[in-house]
Parts: sequence; C-alpha cells; structure tokens
Amino acid sequence: MKGYIDSVEQEGGRIATGGVGQGWMVKPTVLVDMPLDSKQVLEEIFGPVVVIHPFDTEDEVVQLANGTPYGLDACCSLRTSTVPIVCRPDSTSARSG
Repeated sequence: MKGYIDSVEQEGGRIATGGVGQGWMVKPTVLVDMPLDSKQVLEEIFGPVVVIHPFDTEDEVVQLANGTPYGLDACCSLRTSTVPIVCRPDSTSARSG
C-alpha cells in the first residue's frame, strides 16, 4: 500500500488529500492527475485509496473502465447530467465479470 502512495509523484500524479500515516496507517487518500498507464490506475489497490479521472463523454468513461483486466468493483459518484446514463445498473456498455 505504501509503495502505491510513495510513488505517486514519480508516476506523474499528485495526492489531493490523505497519504501515509504513522506506522502501517494509511489515511483515506485521493489521487489525481495520474497517467492512465501508472500502476495506481492499472492495479487494484486494496486500501483506502481512490484515483479520480475526469471525462467528457459516456463512451470515454466506459473505455476507461474497460481499460483494465481487473473488475472486482467499480464506483461512480458524479455531479453531471449524464449520471443516470453512466451509472445505470442495466448498462450494456460496460463489461462485467
């Protein structure tokens, strides 16, 4: 976990809030500006860390979501007019499994 956070700047991103605490403690952490090929984006981080990416279209966000072989969980919490389209549970655009 610490390795993901310690390498954020080296990978080209930044920590918006949170980070490593004392000892084994990891604060809830938000990462931004991460390149799409960084390990923080491509690998699932099992801890209180989230990577935030902006997008403009439904097609773009579906492509981003499907751009990784992992898929244990996905979440979107957005404040746009497209939320019902992007987050609808019956969407056939996003792959599952």
